[in-house]
Amino acid sequence: MKNLTGILTVLLLSTSLLLDKANGDKILAVTFFSSKSHKLTYMPLFEELGKRGHEITYLNPIKSIKTIKNVKEILTLDWDEVEKKIMTEKKFDLFEDKANNKMMNPFLMIDWFQDLCRDSYDLPIIQEILKESYDLIFVQPLFNDCVLGLVHKLKAPLVLFSPVSLAGFHAEKVGSHFPPSFNPNIFLSYPREMTFYQRFVNFGFNLMMEGILRFYFEPGMEAIYREKLGDESIPSVREIMGNASLFLSNGHFTLHGPKPFMPDIVDVGGLHSRPAQPIPKDLEDFIKKGKDGFIYFSMGSAIKASQMPDAKRKIFLNVFSKLKQQVLWKWETETMPDLPKNVKLSKWLPQQDLLGHKDIKMFITHCGGGSTEEAIYHGTPLLGLPMFGDQPLNAKLAKTHDFIVEMDWNALTEESFMSAIQELLNNPKYRDNVKKISTLYKDQPDSPLNRAVYWVEYVMRHKGAPHLRSEGRKLNFFQYHSYDVILTYIAIISIVIYLIFSILNLKGYPSGLDSRSLINVRFVQVKILVLSFISTKSHKLTYQPLIEELGKRGHDVTVLSPIPSPKPSKNVKDIITMDGEAMMVKFMKEQNFDMFKMKEENKQMNPFLMFGWFEGMCRHTYDLPHVRDILNESFDLILMQPMFNDCALGLVYRLKAPLVLFSPVSIANFLAERAGVYFPPSFIPNVLLGLPSEMNFFQRMKNLGFEMIIRATINFLYEPKVEAIYREKLGNDIPSVSEILGNASLILSNGHFSLHSPKPLMPDIVDVGGLHSRPANPLPKDLEDFIKKGKDGFIYFSMGSAIKGDMMPEAKRRMILNVFSKLKQQVLWKWESETMPDLPKNVKLSKWLPQQDLLGHKDIKMFITHCGGGSTEESIYHGVPLVGFPMLGDQLLNAELAKKHDFIVELQWNDFSEEELMTAIHEVLITQGIVIMCSNYPMSSRTDPHIQKILLSTG
Repeated sequence: MKNLTGILTVLLLSTSLLLDKANGDKILAVTFFSSKSHKLTYMPLFEELGKRGHEITYLNPIKSIKTIKNVKEILTLDWDEVEKKIMTEKKFDLFEDKANNKMMNPFLMIDWFQDLCRDSYDLPIIQEILKESYDLIFVQPLFNDCVLGLVHKLKAPLVLFSPVSLAGFHAEKVGSHFPPSFNPNIFLSYPREMTFYQRFVNFGFNLMMEGILRFYFEPGMEAIYREKLGDESIPSVREIMGNASLFLSNGHFTLHGPKPFMPDIVDVGGLHSRPAQPIPKDLEDFIKKGKDGFIYFSMGSAIKASQMPDAKRKIFLNVFSKLKQQVLWKWETETMPDLPKNVKLSKWLPQQDLLGHKDIKMFITHCGGGSTEEAIYHGTPLLGLPMFGDQPLNAKLAKTHDFIVEMDWNALTEESFMSAIQELLNNPKYRDNVKKISTLYKDQPDSPLNRAVYWVEYVMRHKGAPHLRSEGRKLNFFQYHSYDVILTYIAIISIVIYLIFSILNLKGYPSGLDSRSLINVRFVQVKILVLSFISTKSHKLTYQPLIEELGKRGHDVTVLSPIPSPKPSKNVKDIITMDGEAMMVKFMKEQNFDMFKMKEENKQMNPFLMFGWFEGMCRHTYDLPHVRDILNESFDLILMQPMFNDCALGLVYRLKAPLVLFSPVSIANFLAERAGVYFPPSFIPNVLLGLPSEMNFFQRMKNLGFEMIIRATINFLYEPKVEAIYREKLGNDIPSVSEILGNASLILSNGHFSLHSPKPLMPDIVDVGGLHSRPANPLPKDLEDFIKKGKDGFIYFSMGSAIKGDMMPEAKRRMILNVFSKLKQQVLWKWESETMPDLPKNVKLSKWLPQQDLLGHKDIKMFITHCGGGSTEESIYHGVPLVGFPMLGDQLLNAELAKKHDFIVELQWNDFSEEELMTAIHEVLITQGIVIMCSNYPMSSRTDPHIQKILLSTG
């Protein structure tokens, strides 16, 4: 009866939660400052959230052109009057400033933003808003820092939306620092591949902007919101923004280049782009008057064309009058005394419908972010007249992809303008190039709109999603880049060198000792080669579902590996290089490689011993006839597991096919840096150390030092030996390991920020943690019958495939058995044999157990594990708490991460006792909170519907 009551209670609670969700969440969107073009970029998001039942209150100064379901719009100020005020009082004339080669005066602008802030806070609606409660606040932060006081008072999760591709000064507020070496400042219009001088200027300009924001702009805004809200305790702009749950960026790597984003920054560039619709009849009739198509001309919403100098206006008109094409020109009035017949003016034009029209020839534009993205989406070439802000950079980026003819506004003449138009009309390369980038731009696993909606709702589902935030947010500039640690190392090394020289001098060695003597598209069926010379069962299991799915989709997949697939798969051909299990056993016996003994003696794995074994495996594999056969074939793609498989890269190079790497564990720094991503050691611990992500100074020092040792070992010992082997076997012209890996097209990482903490990933590194996780299937009858013998559920115990249970010390085995014999629960134990002389009745041994089906079983109580990557991810997926015995490698870090999220009781293998093991088991059995935490914790395979699409686009 009690069980029935409990079930009914859970059902009632679940129903109430679902009904609550059906009613939608309350969202406040607030922007004191805006422009029409900025607002257009995120309005489709509000519209879609409204359709989904969310209730949105939107405070802003710009009136929408239509009403939207469930969106209540409150106008703060008359934006037309605000614009007139700035143009007259501040003498703000973009055309005049451009003619005089003036940049925007930031101090003049800051003064105006402060006035705007004060006026907005004085509105009665602000006091009404402060009495409400919201589930989420949405802010466009560009020049809207003033709003953050209101955000703090409302105590709701904050989502930020950048209307342009995210700038470095915003990204660093949420713990992402874009390297200035290849990320130009948004206002400089430098190419991503900068010269030394450009990098020098870029670095200095970033410092100057940081100084203006930190010491002038932000303190001014903080003073205003503290004064207006009557609370001097409201935190700084940086602290409030630093607690944002999510940053949506209106950019995409096809145009703006790859940037190292943490999981809490999501590119949604093209959010507002959509297929073209039929244009109004008057516009269609005008276009049809000509037989040579039409040209569309607009300088956006912020630049008033009517303020254009008359000399420039006449240049445009004179050139337009000589064209065969019709011209649609966005202008503040619809009349002009000297207007040619082939030119039509309009205050408003349906830009996207024109850009997607079959007869459009080009778009003459100021290169605003929204306009450039829409042109790419619709595949329309540009004639660019960039004026200010991010426009010069957008023009440079378009020039990189060669779909624009850029012109200098100040140097514009009739001849140069006519020449530019004729170049675009007569040279097909511009249209061809923009069509190519349009294809790349649209080739996404989901639409930017759906992606934005998903992540906004994700933040609300997970109450602010604090697990998205990296520890990098808590570090200052010097700590983030490990400058404090580096300086400490320099000081220590300097002192050591000084002492050495002092000792040498004291002993009478010549002081003039020469210091140099101390230094010596869519699912095309393709041929895929899956390659791993070295593997383990557990590693292969992580990407086996990807191999099977690619085969199901019609791709011809050849798998070269020492580990056979668990079952035959359609279109998948297995080539077994050797008996991987037998080789592992042989190695362990020959080298006395006993993990339990090493653990008890606190020994680390000997990398030199391992390297020798890897070299032997490498030579053996290259000598196989299968490898020679493969060299005679051609492939469209190579999928490779790179961990200890660098030797296979010689074969990769010879086959000349695109390379996709799959890391069976969350990607490590030494692999990520091959793809141009350097994980800051200040908050991303080395996978082998087991340190927390929030490290103290000495842990950061240890982490940086260990990283340096790892890199030196790989760069100067391991890789040269590997390169020597593949060059000996395949030819001396093959490049280095780092060069071949550096040309990989994509890296799939078996990690997820919910467990492995956020990392700054480029678009060519994709987290696919949980790829191999799946719903549980029914158990074999013998296992189900064994479980049913008990009434208190069961415990599952496995130390994985690499650690052999039969090598366990006898004392530990007896200790574990004694504890198990006293439990009410049944115990399933993965063991190398199925008999044991002193086995209790409640314990069943098996060489193989269906791990995921056990973890997903309704009666499982806990998983006693070595904390391997796959096992930890599967336990999260199925919501099973852990008792952990981490032994080596990434297991230590996995246990540390599980401890951080409080779904594990960790024991030290060397010194645990019967009492401690029994206490740990009872702790997990009794503490229901651990189970709840584990089962509710977000994991990609459960909560992210897009991850499978990303995976399967590999083909």
